[in-house]
Amino acid sequence: RPEVTNLLNQPSLTAEERRRLNRWLLEDAYPGLLADAYGIGTALGVGGAVDVTVTGDVAAHGRDADGIFALSTGENGAGDISVWVGTDGGVHGGSGDGVGVRIDGGANNSLTNHGEISTSGTHAIRGGAGHETVNNYGTVTGLVDLGAGNNTFINHAEATFQIGSTVDLGVGDVVNKKGGLLTGTGTITGDVSNSGEIGPGTSPGQLDIVGSLTHAVDAIMSFEIGGTDQGINYDFLNVSNMLTLMGDLVVTLIDGFIPGLTDSFSLIEFGSLSGEFENAGSGSRVTTSDNRGSFEIQYGSSGVTLQDFQLEEPLRISMSVNASGHKVLRLDSPPAGSFQIQYTSDLASGGWNTISSPEWTTLPSGDWEWTDDGSVTGGAPAVRFYRVRK
Repeated sequence: RPEVTNLLNQPSLTAEERRRLNRWLLEDAYPGLLADAYGIGTALGVGGAVDVTVTGDVAAHGRDADGIFALSTGENGAGDISVWVGTDGGVHGGSGDGVGVRIDGGANNSLTNHGEISTSGTHAIRGGAGHETVNNYGTVTGLVDLGAGNNTFINHAEATFQIGSTVDLGVGDVVNKKGGLLTGTGTITGDVSNSGEIGPGTSPGQLDIVGSLTHAVDAIMSFEIGGTDQGINYDFLNVSNMLTLMGDLVVTLIDGFIPGLTDSFSLIEFGSLSGEFENAGSGSRVTTSDNRGSFEIQYGSSGVTLQDFQLEEPLRISMSVNASGHKVLRLDSPPAGSFQIQYTSDLASGGWNTISSPEWTTLPSGDWEWTDDGSVTGGAPAVRFYRVRK
């Protein structure tokens, strides 16, 4: 393209900028939208301002191609870069090193998104040496690297920031406003202030914050639990520095999982802690969002743990004796999950024996039956007491 060839003649180009422009010429990895301002010579040595407005879709399909590439540079400085994406706008970067919105150089730069920004490549948004402020009112999905300046990413009400594997803010922080959603699996380098909702992981997963996290009054922190593997089957949050807790904790069971009696879940680890969740003081019980059960919450010196799950759904249990004289326990339409059977011949002693994996028979009605034929319990005495636990 002639405009790319002309840019190569600018004396203020850095080696990285020349490399990228040459790659565009050789590989056809052109950006969907290229906006630039160069300052040339002694009198015009400062790059001009760059303003980009997007009201439709901008997509780059080539390898290493950017959706928007906005550049301001000069021998004696650069101007401000402003990129605005409207509610009907969508910006998408290409594969490889393709970026949704790349801001290069500039001074005090801003990116305001009311639409969607994403990429098939590495980064949704990438900044440079300037100071970037990102105001997200729509959806940003993917990696974000705002470069070496003083930077801020503000996620506003009803906006979604689904992070990629890394979010690097340089000298800066993430502000999640009330009504905004910050979610995803990856690492945020910088401090985070949350007045909206943080959902660590991606159904589920792990979110690391290399910095501090302030969870404000009325904010929500939500965790999904679908198994016992941290960061794999249930959400996990790791905060390297100070965790300041107010707001609420929301716990949701997923994939039909019902925790066992001895299962525990280390939801959060931190460098230091100030405060507790407003709806979950240490030692209290936290009810799951579907009201199926509750956990006891404990605040330790380095983490927050849920334990001692109690199923709130009533188990309807009946007992009968079959033709062989064996005791038969029936669970009427039990919820999903596994159950223990405990038995004793002496209630006064309090000594219960546990059958941790009983062989239940599923009936056509959906009920479960277990027969004490003596093979596990060592006989069938005239008096035996049973209890069933999750």
